[in-house]
Amino acid sequence: MKVLNVEKFRNSAKVLIGGKEYEVRGISVGQFAKDLDVSGVQMPDNERMKKMRNLVLSHSNIPENVIDSLDESQLVAIYLVMRGFDPEELEKKMEMMRS
Repeated sequence: MKVLNVEKFRNSAKVLIGGKEYEVRGISVGQFAKDLDVSGVQMPDNERMKKMRNLVLSHSNIPENVIDSLDESQLVAIYLVMRGFDPEELEKKMEMMRS
């Protein structure tokens, strides 16, 4: 039986904001569970946004002022890339939603 090398599944991506490229690293399961409370308890939207913002800050080289200038959909898109979602698929879905 072949051994699955999970190291190749580590997630990192480049994002383009205002013409500048930044690197975003994936988040660990522990970090996700700690920061976004997956226990089923609903969190107010502003609290969820703060937690997403802090995760993006701690897992990227995007400056704080640049993160704070993003709109909500941009922050969520970066967060989803950190979670391992395919950026191309996200772009397709966003285009479909805009149509």
